[in-house]
Amino acid sequence: MVAQSRRLDRWVAVGVGGALGTLARYEVTLAIPTHTNRFPWAIALVNLLGCLVVGGVMAALHARPGAPDTVRLFLVVGVCGGLTTFSSWMVGDVLLVRDGASPVAVLDLVGSLAGGVAAVWLAYRLVSAALHTPIEGDLDVRDAD
Repeated sequence: MVAQSRRLDRWVAVGVGGALGTLARYEVTLAIPTHTNRFPWAIALVNLLGCLVVGGVMAALHARPGAPDTVRLFLVVGVCGGLTTFSSWMVGDVLLVRDGASPVAVLDLVGSLAGGVAAVWLAYRLVSAALHTPIEGDLDVRDAD
């Protein structure tokens, strides 16, 4: 069990990060509106950007094992958790199918999944190389203590 004061630090890190990530996603969706039967560029962009950031942050944290856990919680769980969105992605694709744009929905599903995995992998590799950190070792993005 995490001590109460330490838990509060974690809540603040996740909450502030989540608020910033969510506001960033909202602004992106305003800047890049999605039109009926069109590819949902805003949601795809924030999800891919979040994957890039998670991959890079995790590589940087792997290179600095003594970094405070609140850094990971703020950036990965908070900012990237608020920035990215699974539910909006799924609703958008369901609406595309409903409106007769199934090929666009399939492109979004496959492209976002493949792009997300590739973005995490690429960012992790690039940051690891830049920091001269071996790729092997523990990499844990879970929220658990």
